[in-house]
Amino acid sequence: QTDFMPFDPIVKRTEGTVKDRKTGKSFKVTKGAPHVLLKLCKNTEIHHRCDKDVNALGKRGIRALAVAKTNEAGEWEMVGLLTFLDPPRHDTKETIFRALVYGVEVKMVT
Repeated sequence: QTDFMPFDPIVKRTEGTVKDRKTGKSFKVTKGAPHVLLKLCKNTEIHHRCDKDVNALGKRGIRALAVAKTNEAGEWEMVGLLTFLDPPRHDTKETIFRALVYGVEVKMVT
């Protein structure tokens, strides 16, 4: 790794530059929110498929991060999705109920 940009909550991704030891060529890799990485990729065919997969995973309580890398032309290409289970806490339902009783409008639970 020759360069690294830590996660930035504004751009919602991290990025590193890697040098292939065998070829000596450098390329970039990035990990972040799928919708953010899709904007970097020119291949629009992958957009619908990725959105469909992320939504299907989300319905099952599974979150996803996307991974992309640059090709030899320096264009970003989607590599895949990293998934992890992120179920609501056991007390989430009760907490939301209590918030609503107290007049708090719940927008998002994280």
